[in-house]
Amino acid sequence: MDYSRRPHSDPSKWICIYPLYLNSTKTIKEGRVISKNFACENPTSKEICSILSSEGLNVIEEPNKMHPLDGNHLYYAQGRVRVQLKNDDGSFCNQKFKNRKDLFIRAAEGIKNMKDRQIPKKLDPWSVLNSSSPMTSSIYYLLFNLVVPSFYSNKDMLAY
Repeated sequence: MDYSRRPHSDPSKWICIYPLYLNSTKTIKEGRVISKNFACENPTSKEICSILSSEGLNVIEEPNKMHPLDGNHLYYAQGRVRVQLKNDDGSFCNQKFKNRKDLFIRAAEGIKNMKDRQIPKKLDPWSVLNSSSPMTSSIYYLLFNLVVPSFYSNKDMLAY
């Protein structure tokens, strides 16, 4: 069957999304498709697939495919996601996505907001000691009643 006559529900007519399209570490010349403001760092095809399937779109992940411009062959760069954008009658499957760019931007924003991608706040170890919580008193008790006396009672340590 001629490609142009295939229905929109045929997976060969679906939009292809490579992780390279959404990667903020790549330049436009290297294959990034959306603005760096929207892009995310090193997305994977699994992340793209999970975000777009949660939007209610028909998605197929092809983990062994790779974009020809992506020459580094790293695990996160591998894979391709096919997404159905239109129904057989030509109407959009999801009214939020009118074109490819909307789809790419939503996928990148969703990946940025994933809990696995969130950078945890660093805990300052001194902030625990400066607070007046019961934990602090426990730390002081352990430090000054167990650690310090055992340090001074060890005669080998005093020889240095």
